[in-house]
Amino acid sequence: FFFIFVIAFVAGAAALRCRSVHPAVAQVPARFAHAAFSACALFDILSATGANHPLSQGRNSKYHENTIASRTNRLAFGTRKMTDRRAQQQRMSRLLDGCTVCAVSAFLYHDPTWVNPWSLTPLQWLVGFVLIRGAITVYDHLVIFLVDSCFHSKPLPTRTTGKPVRYVDLDRTSYLFLSINSLNEWVFVQRLCHYLWHSEAIPKALDDIGWANTLAALYVMFVVLDVCYAPCHHILHLPSMYPLIHKHHHRQHFPTRGYLDAGNEHPIEHLIGTLCTWAAVLAAAHTTGAHAVTIFLFFNIHAALAMLNHSPYDVEFGALGIRYSVANHEMHHRKFTVNYAQYCMWYDHAARTYADYEGPSEKSQIKKAA
Repeated sequence: FFFIFVIAFVAGAAALRCRSVHPAVAQVPARFAHAAFSACALFDILSATGANHPLSQGRNSKYHENTIASRTNRLAFGTRKMTDRRAQQQRMSRLLDGCTVCAVSAFLYHDPTWVNPWSLTPLQWLVGFVLIRGAITVYDHLVIFLVDSCFHSKPLPTRTTGKPVRYVDLDRTSYLFLSINSLNEWVFVQRLCHYLWHSEAIPKALDDIGWANTLAALYVMFVVLDVCYAPCHHILHLPSMYPLIHKHHHRQHFPTRGYLDAGNEHPIEHLIGTLCTWAAVLAAAHTTGAHAVTIFLFFNIHAALAMLNHSPYDVEFGALGIRYSVANHEMHHRKFTVNYAQYCMWYDHAARTYADYEGPSEKSQIKKAA
């Protein structure tokens, strides 16, 4: 019993020293180390108080009592330090959320037309919101239906082992974030349509469709989107930023619910994503003269691929440096610090954060075969 807990303590302490790698990964080994430490102290207490134990007799008793007290104090200090760190993160998170709410409220107070560029009545605005939510729900199911029934895509290897993957239900915070993000999506759709309709830089006539403002424009938009998104995504994984914003999205290590897992993120992160999409649209509009139809297609393709990135299907394709792979994004959710890009993995290769897909271990495959 003693040696089992000694080995457990050494392994846990070694993992605890590596906790700076990533806060989310560090929680499990940290708790494991403290639990092993507590078990060792408990064993020593039980041993020292035994009637026949040599440490309970003679002059060694006082030394052993001091050792137990020292271990108990260190355990209490480590637990208190971890509790203080979590409390500090919660305070920082509330401060960030409060400042964000104040900033958004002040912005909308000075420019309320931002959320209603078409000058809709409240009833029209609400009906449009409901219709968009229904359209996104239908589109999510349509994408999964096409991938599963029409293209017969196979599940990712991690979903075919016969062993259920880690699954996390939606909590109250998830429903709150999804609700806020749905409002942001509705405003984004309004402003995008308003821009396409009123901007003179966007051709709308069918006679204006050509190779440059369709295929070339699509390529530019997907490349620019990842050039903007990948470094922002990487910043959100910095230890000082991760617990405040991006940690919630990584509750699901094996995404499977499509839109619900894709949109289940902090509103600040969701806003960053929409800004990157805007940057891609504006870049294509000013370089290739992107057609309105092309931008509409880009928006729908981007939404479909975001849903697929959080599904269990093994979908992969690519051309001209663009390589879309659901497996790459699953690796990001499993390993946290790899594969920050979505379509062009250039940033990950440059930052040395790219990782090939790792399927089930050979041991699990042997068990399945047996």
